[in-house]
Order: sequence, then C-alpha cells, then structure tokens
Amino acid sequence: MSQPSASTASPLDPAQPQQVLLPGCTCCTQTDCFAYPTSRPDEGVPDVARRPPNYDAFQRVAVEVFKNRNLSAIGSLKKFLTALPSPSYIKEALLQSIYQLAEQEPETARWVLRHRQHLEPELNLMDVAQQIATERLQSQGLLLLQDFNVAADGKLEASESTKPAFLETVSIGERLLLEEVLFIR
Repeated sequence: MSQPSASTASPLDPAQPQQVLLPGCTCCTQTDCFAYPTSRPDEGVPDVARRPPNYDAFQRVAVEVFKNRNLSAIGSLKKFLTALPSPSYIKEALLQSIYQLAEQEPETARWVLRHRQHLEPELNLMDVAQQIATERLQSQGLLLLQDFNVAADGKLEASESTKPAFLETVSIGERLLLEEVLFIR
C-alpha cells in the first residue's frame, strides 16, 4: 500500500471550519471560535473589510487569555493565533486586545505591557510605541532628533511641556502603551 504524495493529498478546505481549542479558554467551545485554514498572498496591515470571518473571536480569546495573567497561556495563545491567515493579523489581534483591555481593565493591560517580551516576535510593542510617538509628534510639527528623540533604552526624550499635550492626542490604549513602554508620564 503506497502513501499518498504531497501533490495528491487533499488540502484543508478553507470553507470548512477547523476547531482549534486553546487550553484554559472557555470561549472556544462556541461555534464562532472555529479557525479557517486560509492563507493570503499579501502580508499588509489587515483592514476590517478583509479580516477573516472569525477574526473577532480570535481577539476575544486573546482578551480572555490576557485577563488570566498567565505567561505560559500567552505562549499558547500565540500558537493558537497562527490559525489566522498571516502574521499581520496576529499582530493586529494582539494589539487590539491590549487596547480593549486598556478601556475595560487598565491594570490587566498594564500587566500585559510589563510582560511585553512574551508577545515577541509576533508583536514588538517597543516598535509600535515608537511609531505612534513619532507619528503623533511629527503631526504636531515637531522634528525627530531636533525637538524629540527616542533614547537607546526606549525612553522618549522631549521637553516636559511637550509630553502632556502629546498624551492628550492619543487614545486610552495608546496612552497606556506609551506610558508603560516609552516611560512617558
């Protein structure tokens, strides 16, 4: 009896959901927590219109895992999120989950941000925070390396008068991210 070759093996049907259970999660027993094994040739930033049909379920699972404040569960979560079509969806799901927690449970969001190294390499929060800070400050007419800078340790260097005005222009989630990651208070 011969083994089927890779070319004759039947691929997973993207129209058929594949249940992927995350250990310790009670949300995954619902039908909307099924993962569709699809792939996308483009790796750009996901937008709402192109998100997989079950994207919100992945984000809800991430929020629930973060609420447990369990570092090993975060590792399992990252494996679970590989069912999403591309790394950009994984990054976005993790980041949006943190923003959601910032609104609902700020102390839990702070805990996640203080353990941000466990989200890497899928989500580098230092890069995200630096990008947000640079974009927002430049939109206010400030110049990188002249009016502000990001030090080697990641701390934002800007005048004390710039920081409060700058923090007023960002969302609650971004503010928490900037406070915890770039040490802006």
